[in-house]
Formats: sequence, structure tokens, C-alpha cells
Amino acid sequence: MDEKLSINIPESLEGWSCELRTSAERSAILPCALDYRGDVTITCMKHGPVTGYVFDVNDDDLTMLRPDQMAPTQIPVERIVRIDFSGRNAAHGRSWEAWLEKVAQAESRGEVAELYPDDLDESSNH
Repeated sequence: MDEKLSINIPESLEGWSCELRTSAERSAILPCALDYRGDVTITCMKHGPVTGYVFDVNDDDLTMLRPDQMAPTQIPVERIVRIDFSGRNAAHGRSWEAWLEKVAQAESRGEVAELYPDDLDESSNH
């Protein structure tokens, strides 16, 4: 029997939380944690939440770096029941396409486009 995906994934994951009830939901959502450039909080069956930076997801395990441990933590995918995109996504709005758009806008104004992207914290720009 095919499982249906009942979750709408938002464009910006920062601050989003999601219950993962089926393997189809896990297969659709957990790879988003790999692309996310911030910490996530994972909740497993019978265990409290674990927070860290996800650097690998496969059919069996999710692997993350936790700030309180030196070694990576592997979590069996089938045990994950919730994911919270809890940390700041440092890459939000910083895709290759967004950078090309900034270059095109600068060139259309007759300006020389900057080679490097903006600082991560845009509020510090003067």
C-alpha cells in the first residue's frame, strides 16, 4: 500500500516543526534537514529531543553533530517522530540563483557587481 504525504513543506524551514508519522513523511522531510544550514531538533520514540547539525541522511540513519559531543550521533530513521528546524538557517536567501540576481541587478544599474556574497548578518551592514 502506498503511503500519502500529508505535509506541506514551507519554502523557509527556519522555525518550522513537523510530526513524522509515516515512512513517506520521513523520506520527504528528513532530506530537508540535510540541506538546512542550521541546527535541527530531532525527537525519537521513547527519547527526549536531540539538537545538532545534520550532515548525513540515508534510508537507515540520520547523522548529526551535537554541540555537546565530539563524535557524530547516528539516529535510526524509523525512530524519528518529530523534527524542529530550531536553529538559524545561515544559508537562507543565499542560493546561487539569489546571488546571480544581485549581480544582474547591479550590472543593470551600471555598477560593478561584488564578487563575494553579503555578510551573514545583514543587520550589521552600514
